Amino acid sequence: MSTLSGLFTTIVNMSITASYVAVVIILVRLLLRKAPKIFSYALWAVVLFRLICPLSFTSSFSFLGLLNIDLQNNAGVLEYVSNDIGFMQEPTVQSGIGSIDSAVNPSLPQTTPIASVNPMQIWMDVFSLIWLAGIVVLLSYSVISYIKIKRQLLTATLVKDNIYESDLIGTAFVCGFIHPKIYVPVDVGDADLSYILEHERTHIRRRDYLIKPVAFLAFILHWFNPLMWLSFALMSRDMEMSCDESVLQKLSQDVKGGYSSSLLSLSVKKNGLFTANPLAFGESHVRARIKNVLNYKKPVFWVIIASVIVLIGAGIALLSNPTDSEPDLSFLNPNSMLSWIGEHEQIKIESSEYGDIAVSGRELAKWLDTAENDWKRKNVSSPYELSPSITIHVNDETINEIRFFESEPTLAMTLYQNEYRYYTIPKEDYSSVAAMAESGYPHVRSITFTEHEDGDDNASVTITDSKTIMRMAVLMQTGEKYSPSLFFDSTQNDIPPVPDYIQINMSGDETCHSYFLYTEDEKNYYIDRPYDHINKIDFNTMKEIITIFTDVGNKKNHIGFEVERRSGQITKEFSSIADFNHDGVKETAKVVAFDDGELFELQISDSEGNIIWNVDAAKTHAGWRSLFLCNIDGEDYLFRYTPSMYQGFCNYHYDLFYLDASSNEIIVDSDFVEFDINFGGQSHGSFNPDKIASFMNEVNAYLENSIVLLNTNESLKFEDEDHLKDTLWWLDSEVGFTYDKTANLRDVLTAYKKYHENGKLQDQTSFDVEHNLEIIMSSPKTSSNPQDYINAHQNEYESFFKYGGEEALQYMLTQFEAGNAEGLRGQIMMQLCKELLGARNNVTDESLSPQEWYNALDIRQEIMLPNCEYDGQDTIEKLVYDTEIERDSASNRRGGFIIVAPKIFGSYEEEDLLKVFVTTYSARYKLFGNTLSQEGGSIIPAAITYRKDANGKYALEKYEQAKDGSEFGPSIREYCTMPASGKEIKGLADKIFKHYTNYGDIRTLLYDNLFKHLKKNGIKDATLTNSRGEVEFFMSNPKYYPQN
Repeated sequence: MSTLSGLFTTIVNMSITASYVAVVIILVRLLLRKAPKIFSYALWAVVLFRLICPLSFTSSFSFLGLLNIDLQNNAGVLEYVSNDIGFMQEPTVQSGIGSIDSAVNPSLPQTTPIASVNPMQIWMDVFSLIWLAGIVVLLSYSVISYIKIKRQLLTATLVKDNIYESDLIGTAFVCGFIHPKIYVPVDVGDADLSYILEHERTHIRRRDYLIKPVAFLAFILHWFNPLMWLSFALMSRDMEMSCDESVLQKLSQDVKGGYSSSLLSLSVKKNGLFTANPLAFGESHVRARIKNVLNYKKPVFWVIIASVIVLIGAGIALLSNPTDSEPDLSFLNPNSMLSWIGEHEQIKIESSEYGDIAVSGRELAKWLDTAENDWKRKNVSSPYELSPSITIHVNDETINEIRFFESEPTLAMTLYQNEYRYYTIPKEDYSSVAAMAESGYPHVRSITFTEHEDGDDNASVTITDSKTIMRMAVLMQTGEKYSPSLFFDSTQNDIPPVPDYIQINMSGDETCHSYFLYTEDEKNYYIDRPYDHINKIDFNTMKEIITIFTDVGNKKNHIGFEVERRSGQITKEFSSIADFNHDGVKETAKVVAFDDGELFELQISDSEGNIIWNVDAAKTHAGWRSLFLCNIDGEDYLFRYTPSMYQGFCNYHYDLFYLDASSNEIIVDSDFVEFDINFGGQSHGSFNPDKIASFMNEVNAYLENSIVLLNTNESLKFEDEDHLKDTLWWLDSEVGFTYDKTANLRDVLTAYKKYHENGKLQDQTSFDVEHNLEIIMSSPKTSSNPQDYINAHQNEYESFFKYGGEEALQYMLTQFEAGNAEGLRGQIMMQLCKELLGARNNVTDESLSPQEWYNALDIRQEIMLPNCEYDGQDTIEKLVYDTEIERDSASNRRGGFIIVAPKIFGSYEEEDLLKVFVTTYSARYKLFGNTLSQEGGSIIPAAITYRKDANGKYALEKYEQAKDGSEFGPSIREYCTMPASGKEIKGLADKIFKHYTNYGDIRTLLYDNLFKHLKKNGIKDATLTNSRGEVEFFMSNPKYYPQN
């Protein structure tokens, strides 16, 4: 029933949008009353599009933007009625018109505490069934009517071609979908017949016999909307009138009288409901059509031009959805907080009822990653005066929080320093967070797991481990809320409807909460007691819960609750590699990949193959894990290293541990260090070179005695797998900072700190900001336009970018901070800072004064991503991708990540040489929040030669690329030869030249590779704009347009 209700809600939202569009089209038709009716007829295509398609493109010219309300959900669908309205405590609709909302919303049924099902949910189920019944009735009526017509036509006789006569019909019409036929009454005169045939042939040429049934089917889906009945009638009228005009224009103006007489003589009364077919000559709006025929005049040219302009303008305005005018505050999106939450062992939740508790950061990140998909941004002009009842402390150092409100359980607020954003959330999400706050540590201090077989206790385990309690606090809130159908619910009390189940009691000094896990119809559920709802939970959640307790109770393979293991692919196996539990017997380590290599599991198994310990990891940022086998003084240990960073705030942590007889982790060494590399920021934290170096020396000492078991952390790359060492990747990403890699790490970090705090801002030897500003402001004195001063001194202005760069930017920002940026000086510095910041500039309001701009500035932090990697199976393509990425990486001194898109024209092998001819589009990007910046790019034809060794492996032998200028063509012809003999490859150079003039295919491939690379690294939202402000790429609806 929930699926049907969701479909009905989607149809309602589409119908509301179509209603707004239909009202506008009815008004536009009045403007076009003197224009040919084909324009009015064409406008109804917009209504048809809105009736059948929930998605559309966005435009600042959208008429729907006049609604002045944010109605788009995360998928970009206009949503007036929430899909979760059946679960809201206070159901509301947002029509975009305040008077309608204020009239409708108070009448919607509210949640009653004693009801097991939300009354609004019942109404939505009832409405869904009525809607479905209406569709069945209308479809049945139409099919029956069509069958009756077809029976009447069985006795029709062929006249010629596709024209038939029948004595059982009163007017002429077209019937049929694949091979349409024209049917006419037997008593039609020759004069009338010529008009009729031309009219019906026009319908066939325009495919009206198909358009009308499609429109009718769309109308049936929206039968409950009176405006759609009116729209279908007006569309049919415009269809017939435009067809009449087409006939008159083809024949002549002199036939108006005869044509009108034919319409009148063949007019029939239309009986019953609308139908999709046939297209009858005299059935639709005969009186209005005769009037239109008699008044018809051939339109003048300017009327046609004006009508086309109106049609195009109205089409764009009504087809498009409104754009999001809100400035980029992507760091307030819940999904931007996932990596930080997921990389911390525990996250604090503050509750007004239970105080401060802790839950597992990893599990909370997974829960939030799923939950936030149903959160919808809510536009407010100022913060609500509400006190949060529950607060998730993402990062106290940066004042990064997610707040929830008991008084408004469908509202959430994200906070980052002074910026905030509100979201409308499902009520059950608030209930889930409240349950976490009640179930976290130390409010809950023990969990008892009891297996029931045939209703009797079979086995029981009690645990008090804080980490397990923190995990279970979140795990028990995952899954899909399962709402009973309208007429049937197998569970209406606290006990599962099956004899075999698991009971989980979470207890503390002031709380005791029970859950019942069970399987029914091959699906997993749990009941929350006292009975509130049933949750469907997926395989992974059930598996994790079962594993927690079977491991703790050392009852492997004993629990009778069956959970089928997923099948995965073993990517690594270390057979009998180490004694992880120090029992004198070596265990086996395996890495198993799931979901096409997106998820991984490290499994430690005993000599009998039983899994005694496991941990999950993922390629997405929130799931990054790094585990190593470390040998210290002849003893084997697991080494867990977590170097996490969130917007420049770093928390590095490690644990060295082994497993006891019950597979619990026994920590023998653990340490962490926190620091901040956002130098110059208003809330910059500590950066202590001594502490960081001391911590890293400890880490690298362990890594030197380790081998990699599992590592999905993209920022932790090792140049030599045999000699592991973390070299702190961010030291190499800082443009302009160089250091001796063999130097003492403490000295390097000290130099790094001084570079930021002193030399970077104060070193004026290479560039004098004040001197160049003084020159720029010197003339022309008569102008008050800052751009005139810039234009007059282009060399000085451009020198900021050539020689000053980041140093100049930091200096000018300090001038803003000191209030020394007023007047012309401030305007020029603001322009310079905007260009130097590029995508890091979060302020989009161009009307602000320089100081207002600076006060609103919150520099976006770069999200560090690795270079792209080839993920296909083709050997030649992999060689080319690896070569191009390696070459671009070697010359990359400005940071960012590299995407390549090669076009391979052919590969030729002679002796032990392989030569590949390619044109590669290479681009370097940086990602700031959800804004992409293209830092550079090139399109270069090249010939790459590889040599095959005795083992069949290829190594780069020579790289020949096209030269510049007049040598471009000759250089390509020169290298278009066989790899060993040097014989010319005929036609190859011409093929490369032709492609170079139209390289749209590799631009498309570049964006395709960019999309896949961002998605692989857990990025869900990213937009790239060009220098003109036009969007070239956006992940939420990736369309790659070649720009030639």
